[in-house]
Amino acid sequence: TGQTNSMVGQTMIDQWTQQYAPLDGTSVSASDLLYVPRTVTTKTETQTKVTKADVLLLAGSTRGFGPSFGQSNADGTYDTDGFVTLLDPDTGLVVDLNANNANGRNSAVNPLFSSSQGNKKSSLRIRSTFDGHDVIHGLCIDTKTDNVDSVYIVGSTTGTLTRPSSKATTAVDGSLEIETPSRDEMLGSTPRRRAFVMKLNLEDGLSTEWVREYRSEFGRKSSSSGGGDGTDAYATGCAVSSDDGAVYVGGVVTDGGRITGDGVGRHRHFSSGGDDIFIVRVASDSGSAEWARQIGSRGDDRLASRGGVILDNDGGAILVGTTSGSLMRSRDGDADTSSMDAFVMSVSKLGEAVTPVDPAVRGYAS
Repeated sequence: TGQTNSMVGQTMIDQWTQQYAPLDGTSVSASDLLYVPRTVTTKTETQTKVTKADVLLLAGSTRGFGPSFGQSNADGTYDTDGFVTLLDPDTGLVVDLNANNANGRNSAVNPLFSSSQGNKKSSLRIRSTFDGHDVIHGLCIDTKTDNVDSVYIVGSTTGTLTRPSSKATTAVDGSLEIETPSRDEMLGSTPRRRAFVMKLNLEDGLSTEWVREYRSEFGRKSSSSGGGDGTDAYATGCAVSSDDGAVYVGGVVTDGGRITGDGVGRHRHFSSGGDDIFIVRVASDSGSAEWARQIGSRGDDRLASRGGVILDNDGGAILVGTTSGSLMRSRDGDADTSSMDAFVMSVSKLGEAVTPVDPAVRGYAS
């Protein structure tokens, strides 16, 4: 009616609209958008002033380039890269961290818009070595604070985001020769997708604090050659437990693979077949894995994208996803064994979870 339309017209106010397009006309895949609350405190002899410095954080993946995507010019490569970009929530424009903002925010009280902090990045390109394809699947922040200083990124890569370890050998003449591992030595003859989690510091623009990668070993598509062969693994969600100084990273390991890598390999994991979910609890300051779990049935079990990991009141993780197997109920009598159920599962901060119904499942325990 006219009254309803009037109410909608009053509440749905068009404040701004922005479009972010690569300069070369290629497409963009947007994966997440977070509102990040930030405050800046300044003190004088007579008063203390708290100024809001909130930002929007846009993340996605593209082959293209431009100032909104962490790369201003073409560089001759055409692999997919991730990007994370800071936006002004009042205008939607990319934040200029090295000059006063046109919206009137004062650099003297807002270091996020400071002109005196050096060359900060307002858009970061997530690019792996060996021309891998890098896809961002989600972001997470500490939701219990009004001054967020870090953001965590989860995704997948067919390259590696960690620096390849060089080894030194002594030549015949006594000099040292530095040898960097080749692509096949690092990734195997058939590179698979690796899951990753990355921590970025917002105090210094978008600077990387640490990166951790998790890959699959064995599985139905694996072979015995190369360190990178296995099946695909990708991280789709995360959640920050600030009270415990931890971050939960969740994702999927495919085709009967077993999750390993960056501290996860010391835990013994099993797959009961198909795709399984995994959950890793890492220390937020260092990225070191505290524990890891792989959970699955004889069917395919997949974590939901982005919102697949949230926190409970005790600092544990709640997982949500889909399954075609007997994960939480017996499906032996189901007429359609390919249909998917939704599941919700609680995992304690110590990594304890309910053993799946499927008697063949061993993967949850380590």
